[in-house]
Amino acid sequence: MKAAPLHYWLFIFLLAGVCGTGTLSAQTALQQAAGDLRKVKAYYDTHPQMSMDTYYMAFDEHHTLAPKETSYGTYIRNGKWYYTRMLHVETFSSSDLVIVADHEEKQVVVADQTEEDNAFAMVPVDSLLQICSSVTTVKSQNPGEKGYSMNFEDGEYSRIEFYIDAQYFRFTRIVLFYDMAINLSGDYYGVDKRPRLEVMYKNYKHALTQPDLLEKQRYVTQHKDGSIDLMGSYKGYALLDQRRQALLKK
Repeated sequence: MKAAPLHYWLFIFLLAGVCGTGTLSAQTALQQAAGDLRKVKAYYDTHPQMSMDTYYMAFDEHHTLAPKETSYGTYIRNGKWYYTRMLHVETFSSSDLVIVADHEEKQVVVADQTEEDNAFAMVPVDSLLQICSSVTTVKSQNPGEKGYSMNFEDGEYSRIEFYIDAQYFRFTRIVLFYDMAINLSGDYYGVDKRPRLEVMYKNYKHALTQPDLLEKQRYVTQHKDGSIDLMGSYKGYALLDQRRQALLKK
């Protein structure tokens, strides 16, 4: 398999979500996780303005200790508008548009906004809880942190762990365990392995640290005829317009 950089798989994850099937079991853990997620949602709902730092670590295999790749990112939210950046991928979401830009591939995908507001800082844990095959508790080594594992019978991931601050009920970590083999070595002839990705959320602030990142005109210009032009650092990038009105014109 050809070597694929981590940002590519993050790009696919943000666009496509996660596929999985199965019936939820381990009802005690499931009920506890669902209850804690309701408290997490309440935390995000009561703090519509929010900024935080994100930290990403990619590991070659599920149990590897030393990360293969690390990167810092950011997350900013004002109501239903939010901005994230991880590695080379930026995501901007407004009341009517979702924009995902891959700076390494120089490609921008524009899609219609949906009714669902992803208050859970990029990874839709509440939705994934409904399609996983089982839920178990995970003992965290960090004091004051509660952990759960969502296990999948098929799809891209074998399990996804999420950790919650037990005092404030906000996410501290999310760990993705890939079920599919990926070559993260950068070597075309490298060996495919099942990696894991850890995302940590730190330095929560109930304010907008960079409000200009939530300005739509920074990224696109929308014309009266419905067409879109890319702006700023996106100029010259390939545009994949997935909005309903654009697809109907084709």
